[in-house]
Amino acid sequence: VDNAIPVQEEYISYGDFHFQSGMTAMQKLFEQNLGITAVFAASDEMAAGAIAYLHSKKISLPEGMSVMGYDDTLDAEMTFPALTTVRQPIEKMGEWAMELLQNKDHKENIILQHSIAERDSVVDA
Repeated sequence: VDNAIPVQEEYISYGDFHFQSGMTAMQKLFEQNLGITAVFAASDEMAAGAIAYLHSKKISLPEGMSVMGYDDTLDAEMTFPALTTVRQPIEKMGEWAMELLQNKDHKENIILQHSIAERDSVVDA
């Protein structure tokens, strides 16, 4: 969906989906002093790393920064505060993967419904 909001590279910090890279990516964003108030991480583990870095800087969640992850893993429930995250239909994804392996002629795109696991790491809108 094109919402006419331009992508600004300075607001993107790349990682490798692991805790340490989440800390490093958050540190990079924090040190640029961009005035951001929310972060979306590509995995819950990276989001946990971002939360750990923010905690080391005494920035409270969600008042000082909102953090959201992706995957709805156990990490999301073990962070403090509990992580708001995108929940994927993992079982359905596995079923479709098997279907596609069995039917290599399948050409249509498959879009599976996701949901948001709302917890305590983001400000209520």
